[in-house]
Amino acid sequence: MKKFFSLIVIFFLSVSIGGAVVDFTGDVNEFAKNNPDGKKYDFMRRYIDTLSYFELNEKLNKQFVELNLLTAKPEKVKTYLDALINANANLRVARNYLARYEKSENGLILKIVYDFKKACDVLIENNNQERLLVDKIYQAEIQKKKKADIDPADFMLKMSQLAAQRRDGLSQILGASVLASKVLISNKLDKFGSLYALGITATERKALLSQLSKFTGEAFRGEIREGQSFFQASIAAINAILEDESWGCLPEKK
Repeated sequence: MKKFFSLIVIFFLSVSIGGAVVDFTGDVNEFAKNNPDGKKYDFMRRYIDTLSYFELNEKLNKQFVELNLLTAKPEKVKTYLDALINANANLRVARNYLARYEKSENGLILKIVYDFKKACDVLIENNNQERLLVDKIYQAEIQKKKKADIDPADFMLKMSQLAAQRRDGLSQILGASVLASKVLISNKLDKFGSLYALGITATERKALLSQLSKFTGEAFRGEIREGQSFFQASIAAINAILEDESWGCLPEKK
């Protein structure tokens, strides 16, 4: 049996969508039933596009790694506030990008879209809360209030709590991406009752790998591992199964 189950069984998922309970476990037949072939290539192209918006947000975050908001000049704090607004704009685009699949006949895709949108909503609210918190510092600066008006310990505690909530939201995005990599697997079984192929053609596989090639660097290759960002791990999970030649492909479309 393919190594597919070494990852999928860590997610014992059950979610009620539209009144129907969809379960994803290590059972091959259940997986095949809930992940029928059809439009998998189109979904994956769109899903990879949505992850590009997380790349934009990651680049935004890197601009402020060394920024101390408690001592920064007002213009720097304002730039940080603007970045949070831009990050939320990216999250809203990413969330809405998968809306066309909210009525998919593929249960696994439904689960991914549900989790992805929920995680985006969590991250958007997290950024809104951080904006309110940081804006207090900005307003204190431009109104020439004393630093004593801001409790540094309380500010840092709240920022730490928001950072933990953001990690939770991003981990949900990674979970959705791991499941998205499993969408690629065909529901067809071989004579031994095992999954053996991807639910896309060789041409489509090549196109998806080409799409992923824009994400350069070792962090986007290999297995999910410590040191990767959630975005990098998401790309790596999808890339790994496409590069695994032990998976065959469906016949080319006529």
